[in-house]
Amino acid sequence: MEFLIHFRPGNAWVPGKSVFEQDLEEHGAYMQALFDSNKIVIGGPFLNDRGGMVVIEVASEQEAGHILEECPSIVNGVFEAEMHPVMLVFDRSAGVSLRTFK
Repeated sequence: MEFLIHFRPGNAWVPGKSVFEQDLEEHGAYMQALFDSNKIVIGGPFLNDRGGMVVIEVASEQEAGHILEECPSIVNGVFEAEMHPVMLVFDRSAGVSLRTFK
């Protein structure tokens, strides 16, 4: 199952600072670990300093929820997040589109 996670500034977000100036070192390490374990399909920050997004592939909605609960940027309040189940019909890197979707 795939889920889109939309990260947006939380209570600990420092206004006036870019996403690259926020306290997100632990978040980056956590995302890298998820990527290394093949759970992240695609993701990154928004360049308008309003958060970021990630698409994860996991076995269940419960696992996706656990990923959010453990995310350092959510725990420390830099980000808030909402999660949506998603069907990846268009995925250039996988060569998938409506023409190939089954």
